[in-house]
Amino acid sequence: MYDVPVGPGRDPGDSFEDPIRKMALQLSKRRIDVVGILPDGVEIFELTQSAGLKSAGQAIVYPYWLAVTWELTIPVTTTIICRSCQPDILPVLKASNIRLVTIPARPHA
Repeated sequence: MYDVPVGPGRDPGDSFEDPIRKMALQLSKRRIDVVGILPDGVEIFELTQSAGLKSAGQAIVYPYWLAVTWELTIPVTTTIICRSCQPDILPVLKASNIRLVTIPARPHA
């Protein structure tokens, strides 16, 4: 599944009418790039050019919100797929059991 909405969204406040609030909640949910459903678990894939603080944060937060939103009782794992990884992020990913897949850029033909 692609562009999977998770979490509660962000409420703009009670100064807005209910239809607008509902739309805002739906549109402001976090979006996971790719979710793969496996026989014994679920895997989240975060796609980025350079794995840095933002993608590391997403890889840590998204499993929580996916499990809550889908009411999962099976394991959720995360993989970041990127062209490069910022050096100070790599130990954090390893410590957090977040898999990293680096795909080198192909030279232009």
